[in-house]
Amino acid sequence: GAYAFVWKCMERSTGRLIAVKGFKQAHEIPEIMRLAVREVQVLQMLKHPAIIPLIEAFKSKSGRVYMVFPFVESNAYQWFQEFPEGIPMPWLKLVVWQLLHALAYLHQRKVVHRDIKPGNILLSEGGGVKLCDFGFARTTHCGPRDAEDLTSYVVTRWYRAPEVLVGDRYGPACDIWSLGCTVAELATARPLFQGNSSAEQLWRIMRCFGPLTASQASCMSSNPLYTRVRVTTRGRTLRERLLGCDPDLFCLVESCLQLDPSDRPTARELLQSPYFS
Repeated sequence: GAYAFVWKCMERSTGRLIAVKGFKQAHEIPEIMRLAVREVQVLQMLKHPAIIPLIEAFKSKSGRVYMVFPFVESNAYQWFQEFPEGIPMPWLKLVVWQLLHALAYLHQRKVVHRDIKPGNILLSEGGGVKLCDFGFARTTHCGPRDAEDLTSYVVTRWYRAPEVLVGDRYGPACDIWSLGCTVAELATARPLFQGNSSAEQLWRIMRCFGPLTASQASCMSSNPLYTRVRVTTRGRTLRERLLGCDPDLFCLVESCLQLDPSDRPTARELLQSPYFS
């Protein structure tokens, strides 16, 4: 990624495979060091079967920062090579179930991941999901439905919630939006909204769902990035984009992709969805 690289290594004492994440410039740039330290601190407070565990973190003699994790072979992007039309439904249900448990755990502890996407979902040999890459994650003062002032420079663009795009206050509900985009992509092997810029991303969302909330529209109007964003005609609806999708899965995705974050269910509530019954 932009800040780090990952090596596949073998631990000499045990022979087990590990993944070593090294930060490119943490030893040179204080802001990157701050982000690295925050990631370590967040991971050290987490212990959940669907979250990648941090084995160790250390500095080299040169001051470079490294983090050590168990090695997991594949992420969801790689699954699409085997399943170009989307992940088979029984497997997908197991993946979504585990992801929701991970998010419910994080949000209960007032941690927002802020980068949910297929590339950050690892799958172990036994079918277990591991949510990884906590580089944007941080603790907040937010309960699952709360929001506060946080930076908008988070979340890979295609999975970024509208409140984050426009610079409005946000909280754990932004992870729920990202989850909805991710689950739709896992089901179809196609990203829902492929914007080439923040402005185009917002335009694509509005083309599908219509006008933003009053708070989002106010933030958008005062943001110079969006002065030229105009939606004159509606595009394909979410249902049209997910033709052939399991009806209960569609309802789950649709509930995640509400423009108003207060209308999105919490991860705990999504676990009660008919999709899992």
